[in-house]
Amino acid sequence: MAFVTRQGVLALAALTIALAVHFLVVRRPELGWACQILDGAPWWCPLRKGLITALDVGALGWISLAAGVCALAGGGRRVTSAAMLTGAAGLVLSAAGASAAGLILGTLRSLRLDRPAPQGGDTG
Repeated sequence: MAFVTRQGVLALAALTIALAVHFLVVRRPELGWACQILDGAPWWCPLRKGLITALDVGALGWISLAAGVCALAGGGRRVTSAAMLTGAAGLVLSAAGASAAGLILGTLRSLRLDRPAPQGGDTG
């Protein structure tokens, strides 16, 4: 159960960071206004625009869904963690449907990984 608990805490941390990025970087109108200046726009404007474009196409959702499918197909703890963390962040930042599916698939796999191995001839 330790893996599931640790992953739950990490997923909550990813959700918190995603909320901070959403409200402090993506949705702040002052940053958008600063990037509209034709001459002398800040250096970080292309980075912000790239982030917003990636989020608009649902990149985190597709990454989460792909990692969730790989995790369910027999992936290890890293793939399972990737599915859960990108799914939690994607719920806030991009395509909620694909992110939720990836998060659920990663969570299901993490429950299987945390289950103790059967003893003796019991394959259960």
